[in-house]
Amino acid sequence: MLLRTAKTWVVQGGLAVLLTGTAAAQSPDPQPMGTGTPPATDVPGGMREGMRPEQSAPHTGQMMEEGKPAAAILAKLHHVNQTEIEHARMAKNKAQSQKVIDYATRLERDHMSADRELLAYARGRNINEAELTRMTMEGNGESAAMKKDKMAEKAAAMERLRGLSGREFEREFLTTMVTQHDKALGLLNQARDKVTDSKLKGMLGTMIPRLESHKKTAADLLKDYQTGETTPQGG
Repeated sequence: MLLRTAKTWVVQGGLAVLLTGTAAAQSPDPQPMGTGTPPATDVPGGMREGMRPEQSAPHTGQMMEEGKPAAAILAKLHHVNQTEIEHARMAKNKAQSQKVIDYATRLERDHMSADRELLAYARGRNINEAELTRMTMEGNGESAAMKKDKMAEKAAAMERLRGLSGREFEREFLTTMVTQHDKALGLLNQARDKVTDSKLKGMLGTMIPRLESHKKTAADLLKDYQTGETTPQGG
């Protein structure tokens, strides 16, 4: 009886071992604890669960860091647009010549349109208007003294314009427009040669002929003043 029981146990034990071995052969090898990389599954935010940080999509701050040159260009162009709009609105209120008023109206319209397009492009790259303004105020590698001098120079020029009237104002306004558009064109041409983004390059290419036209019109009107052909009521 004892022998029969022992035999039965051995048979049953052998069957258990056989079944266990078969199941182990059919299942994948278990992964040791604490080793290997767990399977990746998608989660919100651009990173996949189970991925190491360096394998994830670029962080917004990293994107901003890589896009600093383009952001600096956008900040400068935004400043150009805002400055020209400010001058144009002043001229619309102070000028007496209809030719100058018409020019100022076109100037305001074109720079407002250019700035809307620029800001839309910037927003698509997580750069808002406040950030562009901050970059302008901080300057680009300029010393605090240099930034202060530039701001003082701009404020003095605007105050001088506000203190003029009639033909004197119109002449000074047109002279300023020739000078400022010449500087802006230098910036645009330099930027277009440096940028690699096709959309930004195309936007700069559209702005250049507009600014060239603005500069030429201002120069032509200024010639009229120098020869005495433009009158305060000149249309």
